[in-house]
Amino acid sequence: MNITKRRCFIAIMCCAPLLACSSVNGAASSKPKEEAKAPALRIDQTAGAATIKQVIDNAARMNDQQIELAGSFRGWKGCPSSAMITRSDWVLDDDSGCIYVSGAMPEGVSPEKAEGEHIRVIGRVVVDAKGKPAIKADRLIRLPN
Repeated sequence: MNITKRRCFIAIMCCAPLLACSSVNGAASSKPKEEAKAPALRIDQTAGAATIKQVIDNAARMNDQQIELAGSFRGWKGCPSSAMITRSDWVLDDDSGCIYVSGAMPEGVSPEKAEGEHIRVIGRVVVDAKGKPAIKADRLIRLPN
């Protein structure tokens, strides 16, 4: 079994009992369903788990969720599928799409002269009033190209 399949199998085996318990306990719970948060989604392109497109397609469900994703730094080039939080936001992309990242820029990169540096972003999904997501970065890791 390759590593990706093994990770998926482990994730399913670990999460299935929790999901079953939460649905049984959720019926007796006094909390409205709107307050329930979806489990955090780890987005890590190097492990093949998910893509930026999946964040964009599931923005409403992922709002305020902690995530991790990897892609290429594109500076201030623009991204129509995502929303800026501040004017100094920068773009991260992978083969599936692009998303704005808000927060400090990775060390040693230039927003005007982006060279596709590989970056891992750990942060939270933020969704604007139009349903477009962005990432509010907590931590950045520059990966070898």
